[in-house]
Amino acid sequence: MARVEHYPAEKPHGSVENAESAREFHPRACRTRRASFISTPAASLAVAGAMVPFRALQVAEISLVLDDPPLSALDAIAKGTPTGMALLLNIGAMLIVAIALVTLVNKRALALSIGTAPP
Repeated sequence: MARVEHYPAEKPHGSVENAESAREFHPRACRTRRASFISTPAASLAVAGAMVPFRALQVAEISLVLDDPPLSALDAIAKGTPTGMALLLNIGAMLIVAIALVTLVNKRALALSIGTAPP
């Protein structure tokens, strides 16, 4: 029976120099780390629910009244498309502005750390 070598022979089992060798050393480490980051919000909610139990809110009678209700599914699509496009454009503009602000702050921080004026 052939013996399969999973790890490089030149590195001892306890040495991890950087992130690349960590992936070679233990390939499941990245998936485990990603899964723990993904489950963090759920764990926070579970702990919060144990500390302060959730209560059902008293909901009043709510009714939705439309000014111009759609007459058919096609009419609803025709009326909802411009609203959806406006929402999409607003979200895109906010993302562009957020990225621009982060870039601006990063350039200023880099200029302050180097001691030169930003380009």
